[in-house]
Amino acid sequence: HAHQKIINCIDGISASNGGAAEIVTGSGDGTVKLWDPRTNKAVLEMKPSSVNERRDCWSVCFANCYNAQNRMIAAGYDNGDCKILDLRTNKIFFETNVLNGICCIEFDRKNIKLNKMIVASLQSQFRVYDMKTKHISEGFAYANVDVLGNSNESHGNQQNGNKGTTVWKCRHLPQNRDVWVSCLGNGSVNLYKYTYPDERFVIDDKGNKKGVMGSVQLLTQNNVHSKLSTQPIVSWDWNRSKIGLACMSSLDQTIKLVAVTKLNKL
Repeated sequence: HAHQKIINCIDGISASNGGAAEIVTGSGDGTVKLWDPRTNKAVLEMKPSSVNERRDCWSVCFANCYNAQNRMIAAGYDNGDCKILDLRTNKIFFETNVLNGICCIEFDRKNIKLNKMIVASLQSQFRVYDMKTKHISEGFAYANVDVLGNSNESHGNQQNGNKGTTVWKCRHLPQNRDVWVSCLGNGSVNLYKYTYPDERFVIDDKGNKKGVMGSVQLLTQNNVHSKLSTQPIVSWDWNRSKIGLACMSSLDQTIKLVAVTKLNKL
């Protein structure tokens, strides 16, 4: 068996930019495993130091796969922990807690240097991280967004938020990495667009670089057509050839084709 308990999430990366094709899995046994498809054994395993500290892993993804030497994997857990493992150094590159269970982690692109990361969670929340500049003590700048209230809270104003719907998935548009869709537990989807700040970083009073967040704009506010199901939408995939064409599935046991128009004008 690959894991001792159910496999909750899986992601893959092709043999691009000189690196090997690999698969990463996350499980209810608290482990994250990296696989070479040519073998039947995990080549790397990330797990807590003790059994009592094991948390259910809900989301995994690849990132920073821009050449043969650099590659990272990110994992999100049911207690809100987010960990990014650098496969080149075999060390934790970044870790934080987003206060609610993490349902989805996605970077705007897998095969480029770290740029933006979205962490979607329970209680109507997702965070957008600017991964360009890592502050020596504060980490990465981020914006916290409530999908029901369209709030945009800056780094440092951590709040649990009002009880609401789960953000099951966030998926970036292949043709425009600054646009993404969020899939909600109430059967709706929201489209968002990120606008970069004039300066990606500033210098703090100690001479260290500190990231600066841009703005997150909701594009589908009060749009009746964004309600696509009566049940949670749990998966979404954009077509890489036809901009705006997507397929989705929800817990009402249906798979639907979706057409989103005017994305080429954003």
